[in-house]
Amino acid sequence: MKQGLIDRIATWATILVVLMTIPVLAVIVAERYRRNAPAHPENPYKANERLDILSPTDVGDAAEAILVVFQTQCRVCTESMDFYRRLGQNLASTRGRVKLIAMSIDPLWVSVPYLKSHHVAVDKLLQYPMNVKPRMSVTPTLIVVGHDLHIRAIFEGRLSKEEEAQVEGMLKG
Repeated sequence: MKQGLIDRIATWATILVVLMTIPVLAVIVAERYRRNAPAHPENPYKANERLDILSPTDVGDAAEAILVVFQTQCRVCTESMDFYRRLGQNLASTRGRVKLIAMSIDPLWVSVPYLKSHHVAVDKLLQYPMNVKPRMSVTPTLIVVGHDLHIRAIFEGRLSKEEEAQVEGMLKG
């Protein structure tokens, strides 16, 4: 009787340790990834350059796409979520002509609830490729690309009201 109880306790303790280890490992991997991101990229993106972190299938048949690269622990990203929410709502009226794509530096299991909590609807959510060195110096970074994935405009950090209007104006054409 006692041995059966001891065996059950040992089994549950093992299960608990395994379940607690998974999120800890995910946080360690995310932190190592963040720590390796350069503060000032060696080769920052430039206008008219082809964006290498999106594929044609990400954009699909849309004429343009807006890529927002963000982190859930970034204060400026969180403060910018209201604009991204409004942008997503406005883009819904383009009938697929413009896609809003979010790319998270964090694991997707962290990013999905984060975007939902801020009521940001995106056409696609991607994980930043871990084998690619970031080429932006801050998050959030908003990149407007054409169907051919060539960069039309880049905005880093918090957008001013004028920059928000500029982004919205670029997409009305």
